[in-house]
Formats: sequence, C-alpha cells, structure tokens
Amino acid sequence: MLGDLGVEISNIRINDLRIADHTLATKISKESIKIAEQEAEYRMLQKEADIRTVRANNLALEIRIKAQANADEKKILVQAENDTRIARAKANAKSIEIEAKAKADALEVMAKSRKVFRGLLFRHNAKKYAIW
Repeated sequence: MLGDLGVEISNIRINDLRIADHTLATKISKESIKIAEQEAEYRMLQKEADIRTVRANNLALEIRIKAQANADEKKILVQAENDTRIARAKANAKSIEIEAKAKADALEVMAKSRKVFRGLLFRHNAKKYAIW
C-alpha cells in the first residue's frame, strides 16, 4: 500500500465486518452452505470408496489364500502319490532282484551238484570198469 497510496498501515482492527448488500450476503451464505454440504458428501463418498476398496482387497486376499491352500493340498497329495509309486517300484525292483539272485544261486547250486554228481559217477564207473 505504501507504493500505491503513499500510506503505510501498521495495525488494523476490524470490530464488525458485514456485507452491506443483503441479497449478496444471502447468496454468499447459501453458497457457503452448499459448498460445505458438498465437501461433507465428498468426504463421506471417499470414506465409502475406501471401505469398499479395503473390503475388496480383503476378499481378494482371502480368495488367494484359499487358492494357495488348495494348491498346496493338491501338491502334497500328488507328492504322496508319487512317493508311494516310487516306493512300490523300488520294492518291486528289489523283489525281482532278490528273486533273480535266488534263481542264480539255485542254478549255481544245481551246477555244483551236477558237477559233484558227475564226478562221483565217473569215479564209480571208473572203479566198476577198472581193469587193474
């Protein structure tokens, strides 16, 4: 103000501020009430949107947790089934191995028995037909 009017104001005290035009005062009052109502409605709508967002996020998280639990359960069941199949296959292979070893041992015993029997038979026949 000093540059425009050449007056410097150091302190102003306003005791009563009124709008002289009653119509203008009414319009301003109605507009301020309308703006306050709109701001209140906006805050309420924003809170409702926040609540909906949190509920949707909670539901989505719940669905993801259930889906993960189902996937983990299926994975465990499949793994158990695979482990069972592997164990059965190993047991079957071991059984076949034991059976094959038993047959091999039996054949070896039979071969030794035949060899011993042939040796005995040869000695017996040699004594029987010995000319000495």
